[in-house]
Amino acid sequence: MNETELLKILARGEDSRHQFKENVSNVDVLAAELVAFANSGGGTLIVGANDTGEMVGLTAADIGRLNPLLSNAASQSVRPPIHPISLNVQTARGLLMVIQTPDGLNRPYTDHQGRIWVKSGADKRHVTAREEMQRLFQQAGLIDADEVPVAGTTVADIDHRALEDYFESRYREPLADTDQSLARLLQNMGLVRDGALTLAGLLLFGKSPEWFRPAFMIKAVALPGRELHEPRYLDSEDVFDGLAGQYQRGLAFVKRNLHRVQGDRGKQPGHSGNPRNRLAGIAGQCPDPPRLLYQRPGPGIGVRRPGRDRQPRPFAQPFDRRADSLRPVEHAQPAAGVARHPSFALSRAGQRHPPRPQGVAEHRAGG
Repeated sequence: MNETELLKILARGEDSRHQFKENVSNVDVLAAELVAFANSGGGTLIVGANDTGEMVGLTAADIGRLNPLLSNAASQSVRPPIHPISLNVQTARGLLMVIQTPDGLNRPYTDHQGRIWVKSGADKRHVTAREEMQRLFQQAGLIDADEVPVAGTTVADIDHRALEDYFESRYREPLADTDQSLARLLQNMGLVRDGALTLAGLLLFGKSPEWFRPAFMIKAVALPGRELHEPRYLDSEDVFDGLAGQYQRGLAFVKRNLHRVQGDRGKQPGHSGNPRNRLAGIAGQCPDPPRLLYQRPGPGIGVRRPGRDRQPRPFAQPFDRRADSLRPVEHAQPAAGVARHPSFALSRAGQRHPPRPQGVAEHRAGG
């Protein structure tokens, strides 16, 4: 970092990634700043500038004092230790020390008193809420939410039928054939801890999980429009059950409130003016296309008429899904200068229909 980059940072002021201090003499204050940065994605502490970003500068004696102070704070006053990087930048107003703290890999970090600090805007704060501490431990991978014991539950709250079905499907043997007690088995599977069901055990195999964790439910509402503040609703249901039951009942709610709407609601299939488009529309909207081949009467498709510069258009052919029901019809060799499109016809019991008239599927090369 050079002086120009440093001046740009000072001009922007303090934020969650940058903190300014005129000087530091207390190891606990420095440790708290390092902990807050390490717990909040990393940041930079600039020593030698006040809170407004005005440089006051440091002397050579200040630099000599800050270096061991920083080393002691990072190794002795922060748990686990961190490894900040310091950089001395010479400016017109004197030396400034730039201390860069990376995002911690072993969060949450604490000071030597066991306090957890995190950044809150441009300032830092002490974490005291149990839920926030638990979230920090979960983010660090030190504890999994599904392994947290649920207070008030016991092994007796297990749905034995659901557990037996899962065990037999997963391990290919009946649950009754195991030589372990139910409590020991559930503990080995991570479904019980300290005699209480874990969150995973309760939600997967609990008899009535809503008694202990009512927040783990599905609240479904079907509205007639697309706005959430609609005064009317078509259907609603509160789904209290285990995870498997919530999935099944939630999916059933969605299915019964889905209504198929015709793509072009202004027209019924088959009422288009163009017969070829009508048949294509039917084939596109019907779940099973009609088992017929439509051939447009009159002049062949793609015929270049005198005075019109039209390119041959492909012939839309709705067909039977069964591949063996359509067979190519082999015509006689066309006359010189005439190219034929391949034509198809339905066949029954291996019998071919006679070829269609010559003008239906041909165009003259070269106009």
